[in-house]
Amino acid sequence: MEYLLSSAVGYLLGSVNPAYLIGRLKGFDIREKGTGNAGASNAKLVMGWPYFFICAGYDILKAIIAYGIVNLIYPGDRMLCVIAGCGAVIGHCLPFYLGFKGGKGFASFIGLSFVINPKVAVIVLVCGLAFALPLKYIVIATFNQFIAFPVYMVVSGQYPPQMCAAVVITVAVCLYKHRINIVRFLSKQEINTDGKHIGINILNKRENKDVG
Repeated sequence: MEYLLSSAVGYLLGSVNPAYLIGRLKGFDIREKGTGNAGASNAKLVMGWPYFFICAGYDILKAIIAYGIVNLIYPGDRMLCVIAGCGAVIGHCLPFYLGFKGGKGFASFIGLSFVINPKVAVIVLVCGLAFALPLKYIVIATFNQFIAFPVYMVVSGQYPPQMCAAVVITVAVCLYKHRINIVRFLSKQEINTDGKHIGINILNKRENKDVG
């Protein structure tokens, strides 16, 4: 029962999607504009920087707020708090009232990793941005956060297996939401902020071999 309640608290907080709600207040569905994603990046593209900061701010805070609320309900039970944080990330990615078509989870996962271990979360984020910014392709930082942080949790041995499993499942949902980016990157069809193609041309080479 405790796990169910914690998950529900996180999921409901996470499913509140500011990019979608602000777009609706302005008379449009943000999923039908820009990249089609109901997240902070598309909010910036469609509505400008102020809305990016509003959406990104709340998206990051989702897991943190969920963690805090569950800590008030079950003081000191860190496992349940992390479950709530995971629920918030999944709620952001798969909100029920949007047909499970929400954001991609990067900002929300930053919040989750911060409540688990703020020092490591910041180090992983900075390292990811150090590679992403020169290439002008922020998804590199995204993938780095999704992969490096769970690997740290497992390898460090500081966290119970159930907690690691919950975070890995959450990351799997986020990576699924990024599946189009992954395919485009592996076929060198992704475009950075300079409009240049970026990635590695694995899939196209494989297709050419099949045709040959």
